Amino acid sequence: MPDAEVIVVGLGAAGGVVASELVAEGMDVIGIEAGPMPGTHDQDELRNVINARLSNTVHDTPERYRQYDDTGATAGNTGKFNLYGRCVGGSSVHYCGVMWRLLPEHFNMKSEFGELDGANMADWPVDYGDMAPYYERAEQEIGICGPDGGQPTHPDSWSYPMDPVPESRSGELLAGGADELGYEAFPSPQAVLTEQYDGRPSCTYCGHCCFYGCYVRGAKSNSLVAKLSSVINADNFDLRDECLAKRVLVDGEGQVTGVRYVDKADGTEHDITADAVVVSGNSIETPRLLLNSASEHHPDGLANSSGQVGRNLMFHMDYTQIFAKFDEPTKQNRGTWSNKAVDDFILSNRIDEDVDFVTGSNLQLASINAPMLYGGNWKQLYAGGKTPPNTPTWGDGFMEEMGDFENLVWVWAPVEDVPRERNRVRPDPNNRDEWGIPGVDVTFENHPQDFKAQSYVVERCKEIFEAAGASEVWSAGTGVHHRGSSHLMGTCRMGTDPATSVVDSYGRAHDVDNLFVVDGSPFVTSAGYNPTETIYALAFRTAEEIATEWV
Repeated sequence: MPDAEVIVVGLGAAGGVVASELVAEGMDVIGIEAGPMPGTHDQDELRNVINARLSNTVHDTPERYRQYDDTGATAGNTGKFNLYGRCVGGSSVHYCGVMWRLLPEHFNMKSEFGELDGANMADWPVDYGDMAPYYERAEQEIGICGPDGGQPTHPDSWSYPMDPVPESRSGELLAGGADELGYEAFPSPQAVLTEQYDGRPSCTYCGHCCFYGCYVRGAKSNSLVAKLSSVINADNFDLRDECLAKRVLVDGEGQVTGVRYVDKADGTEHDITADAVVVSGNSIETPRLLLNSASEHHPDGLANSSGQVGRNLMFHMDYTQIFAKFDEPTKQNRGTWSNKAVDDFILSNRIDEDVDFVTGSNLQLASINAPMLYGGNWKQLYAGGKTPPNTPTWGDGFMEEMGDFENLVWVWAPVEDVPRERNRVRPDPNNRDEWGIPGVDVTFENHPQDFKAQSYVVERCKEIFEAAGASEVWSAGTGVHHRGSSHLMGTCRMGTDPATSVVDSYGRAHDVDNLFVVDGSPFVTSAGYNPTETIYALAFRTAEEIATEWV
């Protein structure tokens, strides 16, 4: 008799949804989470942003980074580069909460734009019509606010359960510049409650969404407060936090039987069994676990007969930032992460001129929610920081620049990077964590088209700021190969062909039919949008499939 019907490894955005849905269906579920249950206390910038308290750290997953396979690896810092949450609720606890439905073209990038030399382009095995009902479930059940009618550039139309967040002065400035040039700025959809919803309180607009847990518990919607909290005390749910999965176990036929994990409290190892296992680590931790689960039946790693586990890693060009200084207070550090966005450059076929790239990016008004971020930590994290070029890092010149903090507007662009087989995650047996589990070796090099798309959207954003009357405009994080991001996608690609993909459209492994992968890993392409609403939607879809088969 197995210990449970399903084991879910990783209780973040995807795992939290899958676990709660299966528990609600009456299935016996064990949830394993490497991090702790987060509280609502100590939500300060020193703990959570500078020291990455809610994120994975190099102590948890030793990481080494290389740009090419034949170059020497340099030590990375997953708490600074790959900003994924290590706590119950995962990255959805500290995310910025901006939510997007992908456009229909995003599911068919190869069919729309053809092959791209040096990239591994492919279509998703699902289309927008398949995903639309699950996007709606995510919006309703997680709790997402947004503009009436949905995203203006989307061919579909829908209603969010709540009105969008209020517009700020910085949003007015961005919208004014966009309108001057013939573009459209509109309210960003967000996992933020603008009214009481499902028994949770509304947002107080404190300005500390991104990288922080919400001190008004439930006002920032995530998998913990919206889904897991309703089942966390259920008799058929066993949550084991501070427990790190070491390998997925298989039987003599190569079928999954359970999970071996380390209890971080005392270092002891435990084997638990189940009829099925769902791996929801993220695009770093999921391939790490699968490849570290090699066995006689799976010598190259679990579910890896295609050789694609760990490949096609995508980050977005996530550090792409454009700044403007105005001669008035903008209040950019008040309210949520993003109350305005521009979608005119989201894909090359949406741009009203010939361009030499295929992807693109959404532009989002962002929030520098603390002076410490403007002047300090992110100067290193974001390849140059937020202060203007040549700003001193100390002394009178630095203090003078900090005095303009209230006059800034910041736009962030998650430029779509294309998938490449050479961009990958592999176990690093020479760089283990304290429990003896091999860390990861990350190889990543942006495709030349990524830089072309980045340069284009940065220049258009600068023009918007200039049209809005900015006194100074600059950018950061451009023209550099990115070492990571908070948007981790790819590494367990979904598809219909077992020779070129790892899982099917439901996240079921081609090689092992009782193993599922549900997180950002199955993404085929990255799109120029935040990925989490799509991750939520995939999780609802997979949970429905598992429940239909097993219940």
